[in-house]
Amino acid sequence: MRNLYQVALVASGLILFFACGNSTGDKTTDSNNLNSNTAADTGKKDTTFKIYSLPAPMQIAVAIRNNEKTFSEEFLKPTNQHKTIEGTNSTRSIQLGIYGVDMGYCMMYDQNQAVIDYLSKISKTADELKVSEAFNGSMAERLKKNMNDKDSASYILLSSFNKARAFFRDNKREECSYLIGAGSFIEGLHLTLSVYKKKPSKELLYLVGQQKAFLASIIELLSNTGNTEMKDLVEQLTDLKKTYDQVTVTFVPSTTDKNVTNISDVSVPDGVLDELLKKTDAIRDKLVN
Repeated sequence: MRNLYQVALVASGLILFFACGNSTGDKTTDSNNLNSNTAADTGKKDTTFKIYSLPAPMQIAVAIRNNEKTFSEEFLKPTNQHKTIEGTNSTRSIQLGIYGVDMGYCMMYDQNQAVIDYLSKISKTADELKVSEAFNGSMAERLKKNMNDKDSASYILLSSFNKARAFFRDNKREECSYLIGAGSFIEGLHLTLSVYKKKPSKELLYLVGQQKAFLASIIELLSNTGNTEMKDLVEQLTDLKKTYDQVTVTFVPSTTDKNVTNISDVSVPDGVLDELLKKTDAIRDKLVN
């Protein structure tokens, strides 16, 4: 087991450059720099960019599987018990992020039938969001053929979500990307805290610490959209952050990559993790009952 966890623990997270100031045009892009929540000076006097890190659907699932060998079905509600989301693209986008994490978790533990069930939910939700080309029949067949090859299956799933993100970017619907990230965060934190409560480990505690940075990014991005429909979610996430602020994460520079920061320690007062799980599940239950 490693004593240090990189901020970009496993699999690429979704990195967004958010433009502020007088610049015009779509400035969101990908980056290999996973040093989250840092400002980048572009050299232009009228433009400032801020880097945001959001969780990719497979990121938490892979990390949990690397540290816990036992699949825990009780942490996932059966796919036929997920309520159908009616109405807005905002709620559908959050659901897509949740389904992606659940599907990834099942994939990491060779729960093939559950993977197929979640894939069906993802395809239906993507169709409702009019981004079905990212999760079409070809993608589904490729995933089914590669389910026993976790690296290939993970790549296919991540590529599909990246394709959806690119679609939202090109069609000026980036808010959907932020909401998918919010769904991935909520479900990823639920899984991490649930697995940790069942079988504590330093590695999973470090994973909790890593996710703290994601929360700050999500709150700021959703607040900047001005989407009044998401007001309650932002308020709940802000309240979650108040509890998370009691978690102290110590960082040190990587000895091998100057662009990477490592977590060297995570300190949590008694009862805080239970409170985090309680608040996270209260948010989640409104979305997956």
